[in-house]
Amino acid sequence: METKTYKFSVFLFTAILVISLISGAYMLLRFRSLEKSIPVTSVSQYRHLASVLNLLTTLSTDIELTIVDYTPVRVEKTRFQLSKTFSFTNQIKESFNNQISEDLFPLLNELDTLLSVFKQLTDSNPEFDKTRAMLMHNRLKYLIIEFQDFVLRMNDNAIINLGKQVRNVEILQRSMIAAFLLVFISAAVMTYLVFVQRRMLSAIESAVEEASLANQAKSNFLANMSHEIRTPMNAIIGFTELLFMEEENPEKKDKLRMIKTSGNNLLILINDILDFSKIEAGKIDIENKSFNLKTSFNYLYSMFQTKVEDNGLKFDIDIDKSVPELVNGDEHRIIQILTNIIGNALKFTKRGSITIKSNYLDGKVIIKIVDTGMGIPTNKLEHIFSAFGQAESSTDRKFGGTGLGLAISRQLAELMDGSLTAGSSPGKGSVFTLELPLSEVMDDPEVHKEIPLETKNLIDEEHEKSLTAVDTPYRILLAEDNKINQMLVKAILKSMDLKCDIAENGRIAIDKLAMDHYNLLLLDIQMPVMDGLETIKYIREDENLKDLYVIALTANAMVEDTDKYINAGCNDYLSKPIDRVLFQEKILKIVEKNQMPRGFLH
Repeated sequence: METKTYKFSVFLFTAILVISLISGAYMLLRFRSLEKSIPVTSVSQYRHLASVLNLLTTLSTDIELTIVDYTPVRVEKTRFQLSKTFSFTNQIKESFNNQISEDLFPLLNELDTLLSVFKQLTDSNPEFDKTRAMLMHNRLKYLIIEFQDFVLRMNDNAIINLGKQVRNVEILQRSMIAAFLLVFISAAVMTYLVFVQRRMLSAIESAVEEASLANQAKSNFLANMSHEIRTPMNAIIGFTELLFMEEENPEKKDKLRMIKTSGNNLLILINDILDFSKIEAGKIDIENKSFNLKTSFNYLYSMFQTKVEDNGLKFDIDIDKSVPELVNGDEHRIIQILTNIIGNALKFTKRGSITIKSNYLDGKVIIKIVDTGMGIPTNKLEHIFSAFGQAESSTDRKFGGTGLGLAISRQLAELMDGSLTAGSSPGKGSVFTLELPLSEVMDDPEVHKEIPLETKNLIDEEHEKSLTAVDTPYRILLAEDNKINQMLVKAILKSMDLKCDIAENGRIAIDKLAMDHYNLLLLDIQMPVMDGLETIKYIREDENLKDLYVIALTANAMVEDTDKYINAGCNDYLSKPIDRVLFQEKILKIVEKNQMPRGFLH
């Protein structure tokens, strides 16, 4: 905005200045031409001709007297007057050259002729021809009258031309004043615009800085609130899971299941708020690696099958043969989007079915989630993708939810260069279409070896039982200041026949590591005296401890926090609330190696 204003100001000032300079230059040239065109020669001619007219009048009188009284004195005086007039007319011809007008030139020539004749007559003394002199005198009188008419005409024309030129000069002067005023005004306007632009730029910079500080404050607040909420949630969900495993009474088990479900729903809400905040701040990283797309579909089907069937609905999956098995993309984010859409379909569908359809066209995977639910009014289809948006104001009261899920899903799809759209008919159902450009991978052996990203949480009963018995003696140290979290970790480890020692902060943990040998350190990050980052830094710099395997346990769930802990030297990371199955799998994976791996992972 400020750049456009500044550019426009410069352009405007430059245009006005150029126009003003061109106008000024034109007016100056015009003024010079007018100055040259002022009839100075006409005025000079007028003055000289007036003098000639006076001489001719005097000469006429002298000739007339000479004719009447021909005396030597009179003749001499007439000769003198003739000579003077003749000399003056020649001076006029020489001084005016080509500037003598066409009307004046014949008069001057005739005058020369008359003067020459009179000179001859006066020189022929005493044979003065009075008759001829009388004729020439009459012609001279006529010539004098012609000269008078010419001088009067010249005078009138000169006055008229001079008046025009004076008016032109006055107009030109006013134009030049206007041009200078225009330059002055343009300079003033430019100065004002620059001043305004600087004020706007300063205001924008202040606003950007305030917005950045506000955004940072919001991110810090969400991170802190997430940490504070996740800490008690860790105990609620963790102990509920342990009690659920131990409880035999079906009624109590149902109550524990409700507590666990409510805790998980609250955790989903926290994660949604964090995801929305990270998307707003531009801190979401999209991965691009090979994964098995069909396995991901199977995972989604397995995750929702029981819930859908418990609601009396039919659950189908229809994957076209064109869909490749291996593709490049962000498996976690794709599953997050589809989980959200299927969860919404399950929430708003009371009878009928939910179907997952997929096909592959022009390098794009097209996934449709089709339900036979209550549907969405056409004029509300875009509204449901806005933050905190619901199709109806009563929806959140009747069905729950924050309205963040679809907003996050669409933004995640767009971050992956894809799209998420919806079509619906009230009372007939809805179709949500996810289109993503996922390139096909011909073969990747590593993908076949890995457990699919999300299926690690789908553990059957037999596998869960296999996680609860470890025969190998193993020494674990837990650095955690929260008493409830200490009890939870000890209880989970106890279910695996493992024990751990407790250190309330990083300093105590280092002292214990120095005195005894431990195979594994479970390290909380936020602790008094010495926090987790200081502790891991000390461990990696200590020659005797640098190979110790360390798993970070923290309620900070931001991606940048995870990277920070791994880069600081932790081998692995688990966020709170602790996923019991994932926690047990990580511990079991290390314990089954019978010894601590040497060298921490990067």
